[in-house]
Amino acid sequence: MDKWTAGLKDLDPVQTRKRLADLLAECRFVSQGLEFYQGQGLRDQASQTERNLLKAAKGEIERLSALLAEYRSGPPPAPPPYDPYAAARERAAAKAAEDLPAAEPEPAPAASTRPTLPVRGARLPRILPGRPA
Repeated sequence: MDKWTAGLKDLDPVQTRKRLADLLAECRFVSQGLEFYQGQGLRDQASQTERNLLKAAKGEIERLSALLAEYRSGPPPAPPPYDPYAAARERAAAKAAEDLPAAEPEPAPAASTRPTLPVRGARLPRILPGRPA
């Protein structure tokens, strides 16, 4: 920032545009009148000032477009209404998870070493299944 572009952020968009346009017009007018003094480097200085003004104008355009996009996006979504039981539910879930013992893997069923006989008096399945009754 230099003395020309200082304070642009404090202005509203219309004033910013008017001030930058006036500064650029004055800079162009001065640079056109300095053909005679070009050997002294004044015209180069005026064109450098114009480049600085254009750079500042670009920065202000980006800043104002970001503000406009933020304005158009609308207000942020409202937070959900207060739930007095939510904290209690979270505490209960945390406590239940804390109290739960670590799940141990179930042992694989061992194959029986010898065949077991059915209980005495139980009906045995047919050896050769016949037709259903």
